[in-house]
Amino acid sequence: MEIVILGQSRHASLRLPRVNALTPPSLPILDMSVDTLTVFLVYWQLNGHMKSFHRNIVECQQGVGMRLGKKLIITNITWFYLIIFLEIFIIGLYNFFYYFGTTQTDFAIRQSKMFYYPQLRFVNSFITLYTYIAWNASMFVYIIYTNAAFLEVKYFNDELEKLDGTADDVELQLLHKMEAYGRLCGVIRELDRIFRLYAFIMLVIIIPSVIFTLMMLNQRIHGLKDLIICMPSIALCVYSFLGVTVAPARLHDEVSRSRICLIRNESIWFPYRRDVFTIAQVLSSHMEQYDLGISIWGFAILSRPLVLATFSVMAMVLSVIIELTPAPHVVEVVNCSTSSIL
Repeated sequence: MEIVILGQSRHASLRLPRVNALTPPSLPILDMSVDTLTVFLVYWQLNGHMKSFHRNIVECQQGVGMRLGKKLIITNITWFYLIIFLEIFIIGLYNFFYYFGTTQTDFAIRQSKMFYYPQLRFVNSFITLYTYIAWNASMFVYIIYTNAAFLEVKYFNDELEKLDGTADDVELQLLHKMEAYGRLCGVIRELDRIFRLYAFIMLVIIIPSVIFTLMMLNQRIHGLKDLIICMPSIALCVYSFLGVTVAPARLHDEVSRSRICLIRNESIWFPYRRDVFTIAQVLSSHMEQYDLGISIWGFAILSRPLVLATFSVMAMVLSVIIELTPAPHVVEVVNCSTSSIL
């Protein structure tokens, strides 16, 4: 706010500065997210959680599910390298506009003096690129191991649905399925132990980031140029939220489908055979584990209803914040002239 008084006429003007879209609204939250994910990535490597999980999931069904679903894994790897390329391109583009642009914002000037000397701005760019690559790597580890568990459960369900209940060794096949299901449950619970705190912290960080980014869309974007400048922050929030929620929700849906696949296989239940019916009933009771999946630090399982509820809460909070935000009032000029009074 600026007040200017000129000469004897006491010309007073009140100006409210226009908010610039170049100043990211959720930058502190995104920096906190990047630093947190880097800590998790180092922690997983030091404790050997990923190596142990990979060995256990391969032992469940000899990794057949992952081999059959390699298309999904290849898609995850492609997105991983594509996002790294986009990060390098965006940071390089910002540096290009800084060194060769005609005008610079206050945010860019302050950022260039982070290490006191503007000549050291490249250090800031290097650290930013490194941390965002670490963020992408931790998200990639989280998604690809969750999808690996999803593919193994999907293969188990498909084989269970195609099981021939009229075969002579159906009792032995059902016992093998029960053993495989027990190993899959152990792998999923190990996956939950590895990622439960990670998922909780990520949701705590992402939800306000998404809300602030949507507020930026509503208040700060006044043209196509502003939209293009804000696109990296928007894409980062969307990718983070979908990456944290979609893969665990899909895993939970597939785990819940196991009992349905067993019940839908009529050849197991009809005609009635006492031994087959008893084994199938025990297996069905084992499948009534509705807490299998990645949890939010043990509070709730990441499932499709929880994702929809999170969307609803974010929309409600955003609407309340927008409704309570005061509209900007700009007073252009207020003249107080002594000559008019006399």
